[in-house]
Amino acid sequence: MMKTFSALCAMLAGSCVLAEPQCKTFAEIYGGGKALCENMWDEAFVYTEEGPAYTMWFYGENPNVNVTKAIHASGTKQLYGYDEHNGHEYCLNYSHKSAPSEEPDMTECNAWQHDSCCYASVVKSGQALNEAYGKAHHWDRCGKLSSGCERFFVAEACMYECEPAAALFAKFPSHPEAEKDPNYFHGTDGANAWQIKGMPIEASFCDAWYQACKNDLFCSSDNGNYFTCGKEYEATDGLNNNNGDDGLPVPWLIVVIVVTIVAVMGLTYLGYLIIMEKKGKPVYYAVPRMPPTDPASEMASSPSEAHQRGY
Repeated sequence: MMKTFSALCAMLAGSCVLAEPQCKTFAEIYGGGKALCENMWDEAFVYTEEGPAYTMWFYGENPNVNVTKAIHASGTKQLYGYDEHNGHEYCLNYSHKSAPSEEPDMTECNAWQHDSCCYASVVKSGQALNEAYGKAHHWDRCGKLSSGCERFFVAEACMYECEPAAALFAKFPSHPEAEKDPNYFHGTDGANAWQIKGMPIEASFCDAWYQACKNDLFCSSDNGNYFTCGKEYEATDGLNNNNGDDGLPVPWLIVVIVVTIVAVMGLTYLGYLIIMEKKGKPVYYAVPRMPPTDPASEMASSPSEAHQRGY
């Protein structure tokens, strides 16, 4: 019965255990800056020790501008949406602007105020950045991060929201010419305009991030994959908020599970009875009925007994 219950739980509710993904230290999950940058964000970033690479934070003039120029000049990657004279033509497509422009009222991500793909209202604080994509994607689900560690998450979020060069590494670029390039991903299944693929990031930045966070806790699912963790948190949050995957409140979901278990057990037993009947070994059989007894005959056959009873 427990196996049936577990199977139904998995089928109807995804899981009957409301445990969240396991938390481990950054040191246990990643072991270094390379795994952190490349595993956490799926395939968005590439840990780069040699050659032009971007940074996720800076002061003063944006050094990423020259990085883009160097990559463009090298010819190692076709940068659709970039012109060496006019700069960047468009941004990623989520909460971004359609094209980069000045954003003078920037506070949290003020490094990008002179040329930005984000709106100041979207990136107004570290808390706003952490909460931008819902509770399942909060970076502190395993507990409050140290201040030094959290600053790197803020830097990455600012870079993703505000950096014009990020659009040059869109996994599914919206630039018309990209559709003709076989080196880009195409199609509608799973395609999106927000995802980055293969953006080179300075190894020194990734290493510094790891050192700042190595003793902090983070979701360890799928080698610390931020997106996998988000999906798992969405599932557990849904159950913890009394909502099953099908929208039923958990009490009703339990009723459905119990009724289904009873029905399955009943059908299984009925099948067993039918099989045994066909084998000539019925589990239940009719008890032969005795012929009715005639009281007069009984008295006649036992006069002494009838006398004793007062007849």
